[in-house]
Amino acid sequence: MEKTKDAIEILLETRPHLTAQKLLDFHRANPTFFPAFAAEFLWLKKRRRPGAAKALLMFLRGAKRWQGVDEFMVNDHLFPLLSRICILLYPTLNNGTLKLHQCEADTILGTRIGPRGGKKKGMVLHASNALSLEIAKLPPAPELSMPTKRSKRHRTVTPEQSAYVLPFIKDLVAGSPHPRNRVLQSLLRHARTQPEVFALAEMTMRSRLAKRLHHFSILDFLNYGAQTAKRTGQKKRFTLPSQIEGLYCRAVIRHNPQFNGWTEFKEDSKGRQRKGRANAVLGCYVAPEPVNGEPHPRLLWHRDGVTA
Repeated sequence: MEKTKDAIEILLETRPHLTAQKLLDFHRANPTFFPAFAAEFLWLKKRRRPGAAKALLMFLRGAKRWQGVDEFMVNDHLFPLLSRICILLYPTLNNGTLKLHQCEADTILGTRIGPRGGKKKGMVLHASNALSLEIAKLPPAPELSMPTKRSKRHRTVTPEQSAYVLPFIKDLVAGSPHPRNRVLQSLLRHARTQPEVFALAEMTMRSRLAKRLHHFSILDFLNYGAQTAKRTGQKKRFTLPSQIEGLYCRAVIRHNPQFNGWTEFKEDSKGRQRKGRANAVLGCYVAPEPVNGEPHPRLLWHRDGVTA
C-alpha cells in the first residue's frame, strides 16, 4: 500500500530547486521533525519571545535525535524555506514573529515579504495567487502538540559581575584596525547599555565547559544570555543584534583563550555585499589548520604578531 503524502511533501516535491529537494529528503527521513519545529515556533509566538529566529535555530542545534539536522547549521537556505512553509501551513504564525527578508526561499515558493497592512507594524509573508490555490488543495497540516517546557528562568547579573565588560570591549575596539567603524561603535553601545548579555554568556560557558571541554557554539551562549539575563531590580528585555553577534563571538574567545579551537570560526565572506566582515573589522583571522587535537582552527589576532 502506497504511503499517503503529507502537505509538506506535496509542496516540496513539485519544486526542483536543490534547496527544496534537500529539505524534502530531510522531511522524508524525519517525518516527525516538522510538527515539532512548528510547535516550537508556536510556543515562542504565544510567549511573544523576541529573537524567535535565533531561538528556533537553537532548537535545531539541540535536535540531535533527527538524522541530518546538522545540515541546517551549514546551509543558510534551509532555515528560511522551512520557516516559510511553517507560516504558510499555520497562518497564525504569520504575525511578524520572525524578521523576514526577501531571499531564495521566496523564489522557490512564490512568496514575497510585505507590510502587514492597516495600522499593524512589521513585515509578513504574502503568498502569490498560484501558491494560495496550491495550498488550498493540500491535505490538512499536522496537528501540533505544544511543548510542555517552561520558559527559561531569568538569572540576575549584578553590576559587579558585568562591570568588566565595557572596559574589555573598549580595549578590543581600540586595538582594531578601524576603531571608529560604525559596527564597532554599535558593539560599544551595546556593551555600555547591556553588559549583562556578555557577562552571563561567559559565566554559563565557563560553568558548562568546566565539566567537559568539547565542541560548542558561542552564539548559543550569547543567545541564552540575551534571553535569560536580568538586571538587578529591573525587568529589562535584552537584545543581541545580528550585526554585532559575530563580533561578540570573537570577543568571547579573545577573553577566554583557553577555549580557542573548540568552537568554529569562518573566514570573512567575499563579494560585493561583503557581509560577515567580523574578522577584518576586529583585526583577526582563522588559522590554516587545527592544532593539539582541537576540532577547529584557532582564531588569531594581527595585534599579537602571531603568524600561522
